Amino acid sequence: GEGGEPVDWGVFFAILLWNTSGFDSAGTCAAEVAEPGKSYFPAMCITLGMTLATYLLPVAVGVSVTAADEGGFGAWRTGHFVEVGRLVGGPWLAGWIAAAGAVSALALLTSLLCTSSRALAALAELGMAPAALARLHPQYGTPHIAVFVNGVLTSCLVLLDFEIIAEMAMCLYCLAMMFELLALARLRTTEPALPRPYRIPVSDGLGIFLFVLPPCLLCLALVANSGTVPAALGVVVVGLTAIVHCCWVRRCGVLRTLRERGTYAAVQLAHVVGRGPAEEAEAERLVLPRPGRGAESEETS
Repeated sequence: GEGGEPVDWGVFFAILLWNTSGFDSAGTCAAEVAEPGKSYFPAMCITLGMTLATYLLPVAVGVSVTAADEGGFGAWRTGHFVEVGRLVGGPWLAGWIAAAGAVSALALLTSLLCTSSRALAALAELGMAPAALARLHPQYGTPHIAVFVNGVLTSCLVLLDFEIIAEMAMCLYCLAMMFELLALARLRTTEPALPRPYRIPVSDGLGIFLFVLPPCLLCLALVANSGTVPAALGVVVVGLTAIVHCCWVRRCGVLRTLRERGTYAAVQLAHVVGRGPAEEAEAERLVLPRPGRGAESEETS
């Protein structure tokens, strides 16, 4: 309303994306899902509908019970849904909402730690991170060391304000999403016959590029509207990650081509799809060393 605080669009869009992001993380767990080609698409549709309903219905109730003379949306602060619960059902409902919010935050943290740790394990499989991160738990088959390291690094973020964390995380998320989309377009063009758990029903040429163009533009728009501090922190994180990666690769003497870096994904997809001997032969062709490569590596070492 008039006289209210100006809208910080960078924070607004960052938190909006924060609340609806993370769907791409499901792809890192495809190897642990039975028939992902059949189950992923309906699961994503159901999850998206439930997510929107989870946000829209409480907001609609909150707007209906918050009087305009009390400030309306301008009076909303972090945790205001607890106050909405108190207005609707009294202290007991406010307590339930607070407890549900705490359980939800813990569940989200646990799920994100488990899914994002798969990326660390994949880097270790490719020789781009310490090999210990790729170790799997003997009973559960999860990268438990990568989960622990990921949790320790994530806990350091509690020193920052939520708005800064959200903007920084979404800046990095948008940049990562752009690389994922561009990699999708490139792989659909250069490797159209590669086994895939799920294939987007568009053509491999112009169709896939038109499919990834709008989200890439939206990612650029969000990054451009980010604040100075979150953007600077994002640059620092990316820079430190690049330095650590380069030092590790040089220390281990790992000099891999882009084709070799894709072998881990090829192996995982071959295990997931498992359609027949053709896919297995393709995976073996990507994974097994070419003739003479073993001798060359021995001479180099």
